[in-house]
Amino acid sequence: MTAQRSKFALLSSFTLDKFFLKTLDISYRVMVELAFYPAVALIYFFAVMDASKSDRIELDDRASVNVFCLFVLVQPLCLVFGGYTGMAAYLLTALVSYNFLPWKKRKQIGKEAKKTK
Repeated sequence: MTAQRSKFALLSSFTLDKFFLKTLDISYRVMVELAFYPAVALIYFFAVMDASKSDRIELDDRASVNVFCLFVLVQPLCLVFGGYTGMAAYLLTALVSYNFLPWKKRKQIGKEAKKTK
């Protein structure tokens, strides 16, 4: 009887250990995902704010549509993908979105700087 109990205790503790390790792994991934998406959004907005402050970007309707598509359509879709695949897709989409913002050409920036002098 004691041999059966010890086997059962060993089996149950082994299963619980696996369960807790799996739970910790899942919670770690969830914590990484929960921190990743806002971090990318903050970096994106600070980069846009810096470009706007230095007058290198035109914030018109095209930029609004671009940002709307990124944060309202793409971010929830990437959250549905989940995991590292969703995070990588979101990061790449944010980089592409940033590049498609309506940037002023260098000649326009130079002309505006000369006009202000």
